[in-house]
Amino acid sequence: MTRAALALIFYLPESLWPYLPFLGTAVFTGVGIPLPAGLWLVWGLLATLRAAGWAGLGYFLREALVIFTAISCGSFLRRQARAGRQPLGMGFFSLILLPMVVLGLFQAAAGPLAPPSWLDPQQRRVVPFRITGTLDNPNLFGMVLSFIFPLLLAAIERTERGMGRRRLFYIFACLLHAAALLFTFSRTAWLAAVTALLVFQGREWKPLLLRLAILFFFVFLVFPPLRARLFPPGGLWQDSTVAYRWQIWETSWELFKANPLGTGSGGFRRAFSQRRFPALHAHNQLLHIGVEQGIPGVLLFCCVAYLGLSGPVKTTGQRGARAALCGQLAAGLTETPWADPLLLFLFWCGWAYLREAADG
Repeated sequence: MTRAALALIFYLPESLWPYLPFLGTAVFTGVGIPLPAGLWLVWGLLATLRAAGWAGLGYFLREALVIFTAISCGSFLRRQARAGRQPLGMGFFSLILLPMVVLGLFQAAAGPLAPPSWLDPQQRRVVPFRITGTLDNPNLFGMVLSFIFPLLLAAIERTERGMGRRRLFYIFACLLHAAALLFTFSRTAWLAAVTALLVFQGREWKPLLLRLAILFFFVFLVFPPLRARLFPPGGLWQDSTVAYRWQIWETSWELFKANPLGTGSGGFRRAFSQRRFPALHAHNQLLHIGVEQGIPGVLLFCCVAYLGLSGPVKTTGQRGARAALCGQLAAGLTETPWADPLLLFLFWCGWAYLREAADG
């Protein structure tokens, strides 16, 4: 049931009912809510009731369900690993995503797929496609891939030395994920993947950084579509998608200053529905939290991130989970990962996994 629920969460990201089986996991395993997560949920409820009353409660309950089930799943996975049972190892997530990745590569062969709004007009004649897998947005697909990528690296490192079948499979899956990640043409996802890779490497990052620089220099300069995304014609600040984000950031900052205690869950959409241009989220995780949860929410978010990432990591799996979380935080500079239930689930699942490990 846990395996099926995890698969459905990836393939039905906007539906809430695949999260319900994890409530049973929480009841039967006695999973509790860690204090930082409890404070986050309590303040989210208070901010929502204060700003929007009962009208905004639906948005909060949706977020609370995803967070609670994610914590239940993460704690359950860590307890299984500590007990020597690993029915859902790091490599299992790659198995879930393989059909999505393969479909994405078929999309790359079929192209073009990108709606005009996904690309600056000057890039449309150079970038032939942007793959989405079974998701509805290349940035979302790229952020999911960048989250799973360090988990795959952890699975490769944990398998037996040499070239056994399992190790070869993980290496092959890692190459497929890397190819799909490139073909999303998502600069946010690329940033997240590089950040996760450097964090996963740990203290030995300097040789890796040099190799990455050489590889990126070769790949991105040789292939015009990649070069056009990384170095847009006319410069990065002339890119229409960057200009669009800048507009949203300026407006989000004004909303944050006008509502220091937040607009409550769903408050960003309510506020932007009265603006001249539509936006579903702030395209910056910290700004989005600031608008909806105010100053207390920003402080709690920083506390949650610090407590999840600052603890010592003792296993390869924990190192992969920490790298995945750091990658999502890096993606939060230009996107709002938590605006999507799937990425919200992945963050809190990884966070709970690390917290359970830190608590012994």
